[in-house]
Amino acid sequence: MQREDFLLMKRLVDLPCVRFGDLNDIEQRAILAATSIRHMAYSPYFKYKVGVAVVSVTDKIYTGVNVENCAAVVPHAEWNALSEMVKNGERQFKVLVCVAQNGGIPCSICRQFMREFSGDNLEEVVVIGVGQQGGDIIRCAFADIIGVDSFSPRSLGVNPLEH
Repeated sequence: MQREDFLLMKRLVDLPCVRFGDLNDIEQRAILAATSIRHMAYSPYFKYKVGVAVVSVTDKIYTGVNVENCAAVVPHAEWNALSEMVKNGERQFKVLVCVAQNGGIPCSICRQFMREFSGDNLEEVVVIGVGQQGGDIIRCAFADIIGVDSFSPRSLGVNPLEH
């Protein structure tokens, strides 16, 4: 990554906060789904519970939680929600909501996993982060957090919609 590219990337404090009532119906339903599933996370080691809801392009909502284990290989909630979507035959999402104690913006590993199923127009994919107390809600385009020239399935000549 070039120094200029790094400077173009946004920081968490640069992302816009919104109110729940300002979100559309499907975004609100996704927040409620992620919030309600979060308590099911299995996190006896790090005590960091995460709930995620993914809205597919067909407006179906899939949820996931993080599942820790003593080997420290932790399937993240984003992976589990997206895997649930794929398991049900869908290959693209348009909204991802992450509820966690720090505001819920997905980590860089999760962002790369999300990129597999985000489609090509990252400006149209919405990421919403919600703190555990339901305070600040961050809403941004996936393009704002994925990074410059992100590696995608198309980089390897693969279209997930064909598989």
